[in-house]
Amino acid sequence: MLKNRPVQEQVLIVLSLAIAAILAPFGAYRLIHADWIIGIFDISVTLLLILLSINVYEKRHIDVAKKALSIFVFSAVLITVYLKGKPQAVWLYPAIPLIFYLTTPLIAARVTILSIAVMAFLMHEKMPLFELMTMIFTYLGTGICSFAFGYQWHKHQQELIALTVTDPLTNIKNRRAFNDDLATLTTTIKHSEEHVLLIFDIDNFKHINDIYGHDIGDNVLISITEIAQSILPENTELYRIGGEEFIIIFHGITQNSAEKFAHLLRHKIASAEMLENQQVTISIGVAGYQESGYCPSKWFKRADKALYRAKENGRNCVSFASSPKPKLL
Repeated sequence: MLKNRPVQEQVLIVLSLAIAAILAPFGAYRLIHADWIIGIFDISVTLLLILLSINVYEKRHIDVAKKALSIFVFSAVLITVYLKGKPQAVWLYPAIPLIFYLTTPLIAARVTILSIAVMAFLMHEKMPLFELMTMIFTYLGTGICSFAFGYQWHKHQQELIALTVTDPLTNIKNRRAFNDDLATLTTTIKHSEEHVLLIFDIDNFKHINDIYGHDIGDNVLISITEIAQSILPENTELYRIGGEEFIIIFHGITQNSAEKFAHLLRHKIASAEMLENQQVTISIGVAGYQESGYCPSKWFKRADKALYRAKENGRNCVSFASSPKPKLL
């Protein structure tokens, strides 16, 4: 059902179908009156928009759909003006705010300026100078207003996205971000490269909260995050996916390098003085992506099992999915 889809998908589907519904009668009318070129063009754009809405519904490729819809709309307006002349120039007015919804403000501004320039070129011999200048300035006014609203909307949207994928305490990616990134790994990871997933959590963290209080526990989480970030290599993502549980994804790194990092991280945290009269330690589970048969969900489960094996074997150690015994530094 459409109502169960994300709002962006709903809007794109309805928008595509609405524009198709507007164009279809014009195309049919022109074909009936033997205006073949523009009639065929209108019907073709109508069919492409219907196919686009179906693609969004089935494949959910929102970014591709936005770009395609932008191209369809502006191409339709400019080609129609080229074929039919001055009366069709009014269609650029609704097209300008639409492009600011579909793309970022800067890209939309460039496309709008280019479209106005093309429109001015097409109309300069068909309109009096004053009328042409009036049209250009009203286009620019529409573009400026659209830019103002589009910039505010885009910034607000980016802030909302950041809130949904960022852990508010540590300011690193959260579990939702991890799930999203893990879901895309099958299409982005090259099987010729080595990738490693590392899961770690704080040993006896509940005890720390019970003895020292949650404020001190929060400080421990922040300190561990800062330590991990200070030694993270490039092409690495750090997530906090639970109360005291963290994940690191290494891209293009050997198992041996990941092993060295795991021991270094464990040692750095164990050596840090975060609590008075108590050492803070972590347990770590590590799994290579290739060993999981290129299955992200299986990859995560293997690393998670390695983590639990490290905790069962005394904590403050590193366990590998391929290793029967935990390893200490």
